[in-house]
Amino acid sequence: MKYLVYVNAKFMVSIEANSALSAEHKALDLEGIDRALAFDADMMKTETFRACLMDSETISFEELEMITEAYHYEREDLKSLEAALKATETRLEQLRKDIKTAREVVEGREKALAVRKPY
Repeated sequence: MKYLVYVNAKFMVSIEANSALSAEHKALDLEGIDRALAFDADMMKTETFRACLMDSETISFEELEMITEAYHYEREDLKSLEAALKATETRLEQLRKDIKTAREVVEGREKALAVRKPY
């Protein structure tokens, strides 16, 4: 049986399944999908369905799979970038400490030189 499934409060997708719950879970099993509400023929007569339909973009299940696959790769890229950012921030903090230490050494030597003026 075909169900129209309102996905992530954005897409309306036609999904073939044995039950509304099964149709919802077909969508929810895709990465990045956290909300799904399936409508059967009787439920399509409700105001809730009409409101969901008005607020959604109608796409095929294959398009939804492509969108979620792209989402997956973007999330992986984001994780890599976040790790690189953290490593860079850690390195930057270490460099700041090194600069502070170097400044303290220079200031200490300048003071020592000022005290021991040869002239």
